[in-house]
Amino acid sequence: MSSNSNKEIEVKVLDVDKKNILDKLKKFKPKKVFDGVMKSIFFDNASDKLKRENKLLRIRAEAGKNILCYKEKVSNKGIKVSKEYELEIDNIAATRNVFASFEYLPDLEYRKRRKSYEVIVKGHKVKLEFDKYLGNYKKIPEFVEIESDSEESIKYFLNYLKIDKHKIKSWSTVKLMRYYKLR
Repeated sequence: MSSNSNKEIEVKVLDVDKKNILDKLKKFKPKKVFDGVMKSIFFDNASDKLKRENKLLRIRAEAGKNILCYKEKVSNKGIKVSKEYELEIDNIAATRNVFASFEYLPDLEYRKRRKSYEVIVKGHKVKLEFDKYLGNYKKIPEFVEIESDSEESIKYFLNYLKIDKHKIKSWSTVKLMRYYKLR
C-alpha cells in the first residue's frame, strides 16, 4: 500500500476544443500518462455531512489500482484548492463494508474515459486530463481538468491556451453534474 498527502489545485474547462489544446501542448513536449476508463464511487452519510462540509470520500479504480481519496476544499476563488489524501487499497468490497459500518454509503457512482498528459510549465508539473463521462452521465460534453501544484502555472497555462474565462470553472463533480441537470 502506498499513500499520498498534498494540496490539489485545479480548474475544469468546459466546451473544450481538444485538437486545438493538444496542438498547443506540443510546445511543452507532453507526456501521456493515462488513457483508460475510470470508475469512481463517492460516499456520504444520510445527512450529506461530507457534502455540507465541502469534503469528499471516494474510491477510484484506474489502471489496475484502487485509490481511496479524502478531499477537503480549502479555497474556491476561480481555482479550486483542496487538501487531498490518497491511499492505495487492495479490496474495494472490504473498504465499502468498513464505510457502511460507519453509515457512509455510496452516494454517486460513475465511469468516465480519461486521457491524461503532463507537461512542465515554469518549472511546475501541469496535468491536463480530458474527461468524457459514460453511461448515465454521457450527456456531459468532454471537458479538461488542469491541475498543478501552483496556481500561477495554471493561470499561465490558461492564458497560453487562450481559454475563454467563462469556460473556466472551479466546480466539484457534483456541481458539474447539476449544471448539466443530471443531479
